[in-house]
Amino acid sequence: MKKNLIALLIIALVSVGLFAADPDPATFNITTTIGGVSNLKLGATTTTKPTTIAGFDDDVEEDNSAFEVDDNNYDDTNTVRSIFAYSNNRTGYTISLAAKAMKGTASSKYINYTVDAGGATVTTTSTDNYVDADDPVEKVTSLTGLTFSKIDIDITVDGTAYENAVNDTYTGTIKVTMTSP
Repeated sequence: MKKNLIALLIIALVSVGLFAADPDPATFNITTTIGGVSNLKLGATTTTKPTTIAGFDDDVEEDNSAFEVDDNNYDDTNTVRSIFAYSNNRTGYTISLAAKAMKGTASSKYINYTVDAGGATVTTTSTDNYVDADDPVEKVTSLTGLTFSKIDIDITVDGTAYENAVNDTYTGTIKVTMTSP
C-alpha cells in the first residue's frame, strides 16, 4: 500500500508539472515624442525646393535684401523672391501676406504696388499701414508628415504712380508670416 501511495504521489506530481500553464510573456513599451517644427525663409527664386531640414538650412540662403524698382522694371510683373517653408504640425499651418506702400523718405509721398504669392493678393494703399491679403498665401489644414513648400512672390508697381512720383528714395515692406493653429 505504501508503494501504491508513493506511486500515486509521483504520478500526481509529474502530471501537475506536465499540465502547468505557461508564464505570461515579458513585455515593455517603447515611446517617443515628436516636437513640432516649422520654419520660414525668403530666398532666391532659382533655389530648388528642399526636401529635408538639412537641405532647408544649407541650401536656402535667406535673402531679405531690397528689390530695386527702376525705370527698366517698374511696369513689369517681377518675381522677386520665393517663400520657403516647412512644418510637421499635424493640424497644418497658414502663410499670410501683408504689404506697406513705398513711401518717400523726404517727401512722404507714396507709390503703390500689388503683391501676388500663392493664393494671396494685396494692393498697398497710400498709408503707413500694412494692408493684409484677404486670402492666405497657403493654408494647409492637416499634415501626415514633414512637408516643404516653395511659393514665388510677384510684385507689380503702379506705373502711373511711379511715372508721376517726385524725386525721392521710396521704401515699402512686404511681410510674410507663418502660423500654426
